[in-house]
Amino acid sequence: MSDTELFNVLINLMSGVRDPKERMAFAKTLRIIETMYLHGQMDDAELLKSLRELVYTVLWRSRPELFDFPPVPNALPQPSEEAKRIAEKTIQKLYGILKSRAIYMRTRGRFRRLIFGGRV
Repeated sequence: MSDTELFNVLINLMSGVRDPKERMAFAKTLRIIETMYLHGQMDDAELLKSLRELVYTVLWRSRPELFDFPPVPNALPQPSEEAKRIAEKTIQKLYGILKSRAIYMRTRGRFRRLIFGGRV
């Protein structure tokens, strides 16, 4: 399974982000999240929390019109219903890709240990 499927989801989401350094930072953050999850340093709850933070940040930077500003000073902008829908759909796509990749990697390791015996 290649990385293109994973990063295409993120690229589609950050179409409104113009700064290439910022786009690269989002891609590197996704790579770090993926690596930590695949190496067992992050469980499913932590993965979903990290993906949620990343997706809402990317969405805020690419489409700020989807967020409502409360009248209270220094309050965080609240996502609209459309922003929540887009974010949840994207989070589920990313989670599904990472989950299937993790299952593949773990079963591949078990088969290799079974075939070659011991540690591989």
